[in-house]
Amino acid sequence: MPRGLPPKRRVPVRKMRLQPRRGPDRSPEYLAWIRTLGCVVCARVSGAATVVEAAHTNVLGSRGMGQKTTDFSAIPLCTAHHREARDSYHRLGEPCFAHQHRIDLHRVVTELKHVFDCQLAVGRSVDNPHRLDEL
Repeated sequence: MPRGLPPKRRVPVRKMRLQPRRGPDRSPEYLAWIRTLGCVVCARVSGAATVVEAAHTNVLGSRGMGQKTTDFSAIPLCTAHHREARDSYHRLGEPCFAHQHRIDLHRVVTELKHVFDCQLAVGRSVDNPHRLDEL
């Protein structure tokens, strides 16, 4: 082996995928729109001390190990009802959360997706905040 500098390391060139990406559908636009809505539990909207988050649910299908479900299964929840409060989605789990707050998650997810799709079809901006009362 010759002395001197170590051999240059070759970095492999990333290949383009031959098949489309596997896994759940992703839509940053949909998640951004969800965050403009009010919390489905308390109707708070993002503002001074309140942050509305897009909470991924499992109502449109189960997820793989270490994966979130499709972005189109997300619902708007304030930080408290998503993660922090005793009656939050992550502390109670999906079935108990839906039962305690009397929310039909499948209906909410389906209607939110329908409203989003209709706004895109009509060409309206989905950046405008909408209240869930309008659903």
